[in-house]
Amino acid sequence: MIYLNEADMNDLTQITGIGYGKAFNIIKYRKENNGFETLEELKEVKGIADKTYELIKSELTLGENKSAEEKVKISINTNHLGIETPAEMHLVGEMNDWNLEDKSYNLKEEEKGIWSNTFDLEAGAEYKIMYDSSDWEAGKYIGDNGDNFVV
Repeated sequence: MIYLNEADMNDLTQITGIGYGKAFNIIKYRKENNGFETLEELKEVKGIADKTYELIKSELTLGENKSAEEKVKISINTNHLGIETPAEMHLVGEMNDWNLEDKSYNLKEEEKGIWSNTFDLEAGAEYKIMYDSSDWEAGKYIGDNGDNFVV
């Protein structure tokens, strides 16, 4: 059984009929809507029609929905870090197998230079904050030479 509100790209693509594109759309929808309230809500995801939903629903469960108090808010002020203006910031860590291309843990710019988001991360999980910019180069982490951040 796969937990819809917690599954990563690898988990979702193990489901019959779910490829990379549909898995991406599921994660995007989940982030934009703060998780799924019901399995049937999957039909609102681009690429998941009634037929696909009927095929996959038996392989899914909602899993635990943690309350806002149990989630972790991560914020960073980039104004004083001496880096160019990031075009995008996201987390990479244990929760996505350190996959640099997995952008499912995006930070959002709340105001100029202040990036944050709330995540459902396990206590003790290690991560780094990664940023992309117009002159992107591999390995642009906040704290690149230091220790990982730990939840």
